[in-house]
Amino acid sequence: MTTDATMAGARPKRRRWPWVLAAVVVLLVAVVVAAELIARAVVPGIVADKLRTALSLPADHPVQVGVDGWALPQVIGQRLDHVTASSDGVALGALTADVSGTAEGVRFDGAMESAQISADISADQILALVSTAGVPVEDVSFGDGVVTGSAALSVFGQHIPLALTLAPAVADGDLQLTAESVDVGGLTLSADGVRERFGSLADSVIGPWPVCLRGQLPAGVRLTAVTVSPDALVATADLDGRIALDPSLQAMGTCD
Repeated sequence: MTTDATMAGARPKRRRWPWVLAAVVVLLVAVVVAAELIARAVVPGIVADKLRTALSLPADHPVQVGVDGWALPQVIGQRLDHVTASSDGVALGALTADVSGTAEGVRFDGAMESAQISADISADQILALVSTAGVPVEDVSFGDGVVTGSAALSVFGQHIPLALTLAPAVADGDLQLTAESVDVGGLTLSADGVRERFGSLADSVIGPWPVCLRGQLPAGVRLTAVTVSPDALVATADLDGRIALDPSLQAMGTCD
């Protein structure tokens, strides 16, 4: 006969492996989350240092960096899929601009598959550039997608004040300004209309005028587009993927 004591001793042991497995999973998740947080804390600093090198910025110049997606797998693969960055007050030759940009396929040695930056250039700095380039404008402001400025046309010793509406464009890696319309004493004329009235004298205020920006940018940065916002001329440029690795690409370009 089976006694109560015998039956009690034959009871199966409580299974503990599900609890052990759950604890291991929780531990692994905690480790992964901690590693991801560490990666997100460290990686932006590494990328910021590479950007400072590429743009010849001081070591302590503030650069904000964002990394899309999970950082840890990208760190393991030593390649960042998509990176965003921005920095204010970046010195570009004689210019100082607020710069933002994106990069794809950023390797930890500094090489990039592609990268693009945009710089906001103020009206005062554009005026200094165009004055150096010989563009005959006395002031510069920004309108609805255009640059506006004032100038004067000399006809038989008489100075005729003009208000110019200038269209910015990119030509051979440099900024180019061309008058779209000219206001003469309240009468708005097209560029062709000014030429019809004043002949070759109009060329001095119509353009096009090349304004060299290559001398204000590292050799590994090439201007590709310009647009006008209410507060700035926005210059967009492509970066050579090896700019952070090649000192010759970091050196300032020339206008030759």
